[in-house]
Amino acid sequence: MKLKNIKFGIFCALVILFQIISCEKSDEEGEGWTEIPGFKGRDIRIIHAFESSIYVAADSIYVSSDDAKTWKSISTGLPNLPYWWVRSFGSLSVNDTTYLFVGTFVDGIYRSADKGLSWQTVYDKDSTFITALGSCEGVIYAAVSQHLNWYTKLCYSTDRGQNWIESAHIQQTVATDFVSLGHTVFISTEHRGVMISRDNGQTWTSTWNSETQTSDVGLFTERIDALTTNGKDIFAIGLNNIYYSTDGGYQWVTVVPESFSPTGNDAAMKDSTIIVYRYVSHNYGRTWLDVSEGLPHPNLLYPYVSALTIFGNKVYFGLGTDGLWVNTSIIKH
Repeated sequence: MKLKNIKFGIFCALVILFQIISCEKSDEEGEGWTEIPGFKGRDIRIIHAFESSIYVAADSIYVSSDDAKTWKSISTGLPNLPYWWVRSFGSLSVNDTTYLFVGTFVDGIYRSADKGLSWQTVYDKDSTFITALGSCEGVIYAAVSQHLNWYTKLCYSTDRGQNWIESAHIQQTVATDFVSLGHTVFISTEHRGVMISRDNGQTWTSTWNSETQTSDVGLFTERIDALTTNGKDIFAIGLNNIYYSTDGGYQWVTVVPESFSPTGNDAAMKDSTIIVYRYVSHNYGRTWLDVSEGLPHPNLLYPYVSALTIFGNKVYFGLGTDGLWVNTSIIKH
């Protein structure tokens, strides 16, 4: 009888252990995605978190300030929005006022000083294509391409977008993303690696050496689709590689998931966790997990992550026309 009780106790302990391991494995593999109603079919292009709100750009610009429970459109004053019209999104907080910036396909930059209730044009030169927007220490930055002619101007404004200063011209490339790390500003490009400014946008250097046609710092000339930072380290997401810098962009190393495929065009980072498309690493890119289990991909081998962000301890994925999804198990509490 005693032996039977011991065996039963061991069996129960093994069952509990298996359940714990299964839960941990389920969390690590990204199971537990929940679709947020109302976004299916809207072709999500951008998800942007700022202060206590999260913004989504699709057929309109939507905002939620209650942890994604309710959403409202904030496109009053903007032109009619085809799904491809909004190309970049930026935000800036000055003297307790939140300024939102929308970069468009042919209509320049729009700004809102009342959290999206109304918008005004602040940059509309020559049918400009605004490919990237960002802010750093009270300065708003914009990457401007005219008529998609592979010629980019890097501009910045110190007065909340009222006036713009051109600080650099880049030939034969288009900028794709923007982040700031302390006083340093980074802009990724399609064929010139990453452009870096360490003096508030006044001058720029490139990780790509145009004279030798090589990279002196370990970051190649392939297309860089996205940049992300945790405030200390920075990742650059290439077409075939992922690059990581711990020294403010002076040197880069490659950290690539096995069987890496570019199924998206966005990335996000919090502490040691980096999310690139459908891949997640909790140790600065040393090992990676595919967290796409449970996400729809009706016409593709894997889900296409068109936009993503980390907001608090939640991860939000935009899957183009396949909706907006949230996961609470990826970010470790």
